[in-house]
Amino acid sequence: MQTVGLQTAIWNNNLRSFAMLLMFPVLIYVVLFIVAIVGAQFLGWNELLIDGQRLRIPGPVEVLTDGLPTAFEVLALRVAAGVFALVTIWYIFAFFFQERLVDSFANARPMTRKEFPRAYNLLENLCISRGLPMPKLGLIESGKLNAFASGLTPKTFRITLTSGLMKVLDDEELEAVLAHELSHIINRDVRLMMIAAIFTGILALLAEGFSRSMMRPQRRVRRAAGLSRSRGSSRSSSSGGGGAGAAILAILVVLWVGYLLSVLLRMMISRRREYMADAGAVQLTKKGEPMIRALRKISARSHIADFDDEMRMMLFDNSKRFMGLFSTHPPIDQRVKTIQTQMGIDFDYTPPTRSRRHKELDSGHPNPWRVREMGLGTKGRSKSKAPGQADTGLS
Repeated sequence: MQTVGLQTAIWNNNLRSFAMLLMFPVLIYVVLFIVAIVGAQFLGWNELLIDGQRLRIPGPVEVLTDGLPTAFEVLALRVAAGVFALVTIWYIFAFFFQERLVDSFANARPMTRKEFPRAYNLLENLCISRGLPMPKLGLIESGKLNAFASGLTPKTFRITLTSGLMKVLDDEELEAVLAHELSHIINRDVRLMMIAAIFTGILALLAEGFSRSMMRPQRRVRRAAGLSRSRGSSRSSSSGGGGAGAAILAILVVLWVGYLLSVLLRMMISRRREYMADAGAVQLTKKGEPMIRALRKISARSHIADFDDEMRMMLFDNSKRFMGLFSTHPPIDQRVKTIQTQMGIDFDYTPPTRSRRHKELDSGHPNPWRVREMGLGTKGRSKSKAPGQADTGLS
């Protein structure tokens, strides 16, 4: 792939990604508006105070027959204002606390040059070759092989590596991985995916928050039914409780469907950008073979236990499908084939055969009982380890 062709592909991909990014606030608005309408019809949220007067929000049938009344229009505007305020507050929070959030979700910490001079020197050379400011480096104490880039501004850009990655890969392979993550930063993928994660996080927060608030459904239904009747609902008392219960269930479904749709949007953005980052890494290093070797080695041992599902979309390779259903990354074979086509080579690499036990431990979906028997570290156990002792996933 020529440089001009790669840049054109990156620009086109950025335009498509930006268009999909605009769908996130629209999705949040639609979800919250549906929730507001359901609440208005079944939970007694059907009155608005406007200029000292209480106006009833009509149902969908009334809107279709009589048109949009004032109360309905005001509700739409209030939901829009609420979405804008929610997105703004969440973005400000993420902007100032992004590094702490990433460290918390990924169990990562900052890396120093004194600890890992090899990684620092390789990244520094790559940045000098492109005249770029050098991003920070982070570390995950794990024997698994993976990496990711994060950040919203040049001051907060960071490439995080696992300790196992630096131990297993040679200099050329590690340079290829660093170049891949650096390409994500150059192509503005990191900023785009962080913003997409913010929008997805809003829907996740709403869905989980409402679900937890409904942990005692009988009390909630009785309260909702009583609220509906006290506000002058026109429905019969015999159907009040059932209508409230159905409304709560409908709101839960709408919130979780909205969240899953936001995840699918993120995946649509993420999968294509992995190809661009692979191509960018090959362009930076001028070598295709190390990238292919790195992909093959990492894919066999990429699964990190106790890693937040939201963060898995940002990894170099994600062997675990999101919530067990959706693949967040392109297949490794397809990524290798794309690099072979780009460089005009037929080189491939097969990692050394590993024992059945090691393969099971490194699986993206390990059997939990077998994991316990074989001694794979968990988050709870890792806290009891001696300071500085890494969780290698081996014994």
